[in-house]
Amino acid sequence: MREPSGGQALTVGVVAARSGRLANPGDPLAFAVSLLEPELTRIRNGSREYPVRLVGRDSRSTADGARQAVREPVRDEGARIVLTLAGTEVLPAAADACEEAGVPCVSSTFPWQVYYYGRGARESTPFRWTYHFCWGLDDIAEVFADLWEQAGGSGRPVGCLWNDGPQGTWSRHAERGFAPAARARGHRLVDPAGYTEPAAVAAAVGRTRLETVAGPLDWTAGPVPNVATVRLAGGQWQQGARHDYELAAVSNRHVEGLPVDADLVPLR
Repeated sequence: MREPSGGQALTVGVVAARSGRLANPGDPLAFAVSLLEPELTRIRNGSREYPVRLVGRDSRSTADGARQAVREPVRDEGARIVLTLAGTEVLPAAADACEEAGVPCVSSTFPWQVYYYGRGARESTPFRWTYHFCWGLDDIAEVFADLWEQAGGSGRPVGCLWNDGPQGTWSRHAERGFAPAARARGHRLVDPAGYTEPAAVAAAVGRTRLETVAGPLDWTAGPVPNVATVRLAGGQWQQGARHDYELAAVSNRHVEGLPVDADLVPLR
């Protein structure tokens, strides 16, 4: 990073969404900056001391807005480093703009595999100016696997709904994504793939047959095209111990494995 000269202020560009669909995820960085700005007024480098300026720009929740939000503080304010976070399309655009401008960038809250490999880097050809700290897709998979195993052991099928954007694509990656880490724990993933056409989505739904918390769901069996049935159990509101009335299962003839909580009580 180029050092400011002669007491010149060190300007830090802060790129976060303050408008558009990512405005709420941008709130934590804006909040942290509001607390930091009054405290971070000067910085010392060896025997030299420099004033510090934090300059914020709104990415407007778009890739084009993110690129502009980087260029403005670098060009107009002399920013020597840029901080940014979040946004599947926004964060890579901001980081790429820093790489092109030769300005250091530090970013977070975006799976590191999508940040690194999704932007075209490889271990042999890393980025020069842009740095990132965050969890990875494999870390997310490990935590989910912990939860699945607490809920019912290993080996049960897990339905995955991933989009066809960068995060969905890298979640499916055979080596670096969510899927291989989850499968390594013994879980079978059911992924309908990243369909882009409405007709393909409709066809995938029509082929669906799986076990759910509500019982088997099978669109291939009818009773008529495009309709799947779910099984019903009989219940009755009865006086309870924790609440005045609690719903008890009193008939399970059509739902295999559902325990019966109580006998049916006739109203008097």
